[in-house]
Amino acid sequence: MAVAAGALLYVLNELFSLGRKISTPPMFAWGLLAGFLTAYATDLFLTLSSAA
Repeated sequence: MAVAAGALLYVLNELFSLGRKISTPPMFAWGLLAGFLTAYATDLFLTLSSAA
């Protein structure tokens, strides 16, 4: 789990670094955050529904 978390943080850092380099609007960051939160919510839902 620690390796997966480290890889996720690395990818996020690279994406935000790229966003700063090309000076994208804040909508890029909000879209990225929404995508990760949606993925987390989907995983949480599937985990909880399979445990029941």
